[in-house]
Amino acid sequence: MTNSSWKSALCAGVSLVFLPSIASAQAAPQAAPQAAPTGLEEVIVTAQRREERLADVPVAVTAFGARELERRQIADVRALTENAPSITFTATPYGNNDLILAIRGVAPGGVLPNVDQAVGTYVDGIYYARPEGSNLAMVDIASAEVLRGPQGTLFGRNTIGGALNITTNKPTYDFGGSLKLGYGNYNAISGTGVVNLPIIADKLAARLVYSHVEHDGYGYNPTLASDVADQNDDYIRASLRADLTSRMRLDVSFDHYAGANHQPLWVLNAYL
Repeated sequence: MTNSSWKSALCAGVSLVFLPSIASAQAAPQAAPQAAPTGLEEVIVTAQRREERLADVPVAVTAFGARELERRQIADVRALTENAPSITFTATPYGNNDLILAIRGVAPGGVLPNVDQAVGTYVDGIYYARPEGSNLAMVDIASAEVLRGPQGTLFGRNTIGGALNITTNKPTYDFGGSLKLGYGNYNAISGTGVVNLPIIADKLAARLVYSHVEHDGYGYNPTLASDVADQNDDYIRASLRADLTSRMRLDVSFDHYAGANHQPLWVLNAYL
């Protein structure tokens, strides 16, 4: 075979390999857009003090994202106990704001100031040392994690039963906000407002959150002539984010939670 004949044969072979695919590509109808995959959503947690996939964390964790918190109507810390396994609470005579949390049966001996907790509560990494006011409002929350088992290595003391790790939404550099109002039985009134304010483009932003919940009592105490198990709570949070340099970011937040209610007495007033 001459050199020219060999080249012709090679070109013919290459054409035979590629032409069928070209022809099929031209003849095939335009494919419909593929539907988005329906697999499990990837969950990012900070159970080990850094962002990781939930599947990679060697800790017993129940994590709730912002959408899941809203879907399950988890409005306060107490509602977490109804949505995560192995965590329970004990009511106190001091009101709805105080919680005695237990995980896997490990609980503190009471709510006195000199009694340490068995389950630590952390909001944006800040430790709530006592149960007073620990039933904070779950408003504008990015994620909530229930860590079961001792967490002293990463979270410090008073976490022999486990820890609640709550992360709030941080300010962004886009203006936005939301307002939610509700009304229900027993004259229940609820309202939540969120405002995100960009102050300096890509440099400074603030976020304000306010929540109010109130309802009449579910019972009546004739001794005190007052309602029983009523609620009147207010929650405020103000956050500030400053990107000082390309590698330095400062986050500052302030929150205030106050509540007033009447709980059933734990003391027998009279016996007839």
